[in-house]
Amino acid sequence: MAMPRVSVVIPVHDGANFVGEAIDSALGQTWPNVEVIVVDDGSDDGGRTVRIARSYGDRIRFIEKDHGGVSSALNAGIDAMTGDFFAWLSHDDVYLPHKLERQVAAILPLGDDAIVYSDYELVGPDLRRIKRKVLPDVPAAGFRVWLMASSSLHGCTVLVPRSAFASERFDERLSTTQDYDMWFRLARSRRFVRVPEILLRYRIHHEQESWTNPRRVDEGNRLLVGFLDAIGPAEIQAATEVPPSIVYLRAAVRYKMRGYRDAAAHALELSGREARSPSQRLAPARLITLGAYYLANQRLRPMDWWKHAHFRSARPVDAASPRLGLGSSGDPAGDP
Repeated sequence: MAMPRVSVVIPVHDGANFVGEAIDSALGQTWPNVEVIVVDDGSDDGGRTVRIARSYGDRIRFIEKDHGGVSSALNAGIDAMTGDFFAWLSHDDVYLPHKLERQVAAILPLGDDAIVYSDYELVGPDLRRIKRKVLPDVPAAGFRVWLMASSSLHGCTVLVPRSAFASERFDERLSTTQDYDMWFRLARSRRFVRVPEILLRYRIHHEQESWTNPRRVDEGNRLLVGFLDAIGPAEIQAATEVPPSIVYLRAAVRYKMRGYRDAAAHALELSGREARSPSQRLAPARLITLGAYYLANQRLRPMDWWKHAHFRSARPVDAASPRLGLGSSGDPAGDP
């Protein structure tokens, strides 16, 4: 593919305030072979969103459909795309001009089983930078563990070969976690490779559905519990030298900090189960440090934690893993 086409799918529902900037950033890419597909997901704002999209004429492909949620809009875009690669752009986010050019150059030598993603920056409604989000280089064997433990991949940084959707679609039952569900499924057979550059501006604003949707917490809990159950200790041990008990414990802290109490409780239960395994014992000093860290974040009574994770004395384990870093704090940029 000397000049592959990239299909950028922009799902939008009542997004007149920002969708024009998103479309402009997709049309303004330095990569010359781009198809922009705007999918209006049943907007109900007096026609404002539709008028803005239609004003671009034949520079974009415009699809109107009944309201079904982001997943159904993405699937409609996938069904309509003619490109070799799929890229997703939320109506309130913005690509940097060289986003697709950098990613196409990175993915072409990797083969058809690769998916690439990048770093990004959080910005306010006026696109002023709030913070940079620089992700780790995650080995293929540890990618699902990283998704489970950190959840900081942004779906709009991803570039996916069209072939990945031959048997996969976004789950239309999900309204806030459809992206993580998709990447977790794709990671079973495909490798995710980071392009070490900020290529997306992720806009934070008070109307953001990923934070205002009342189903967010319930969906996030179900998703994370599913991740925990799907990833066993063997997969964790293949990805990192950090004991599974500690990986689960750190995940519990992050989940709790983000408000996913059910998932945190499940991760804590798994941590305690692994901690009681003879192969995962920890030295007393390490136990005390981890217990203090957990209590500081979880605000539980000491006996609540001890009941789930009464570690027995053994060799100390380094906190940092040379293969997979799992120490980032809970970050609102991660969703869930």
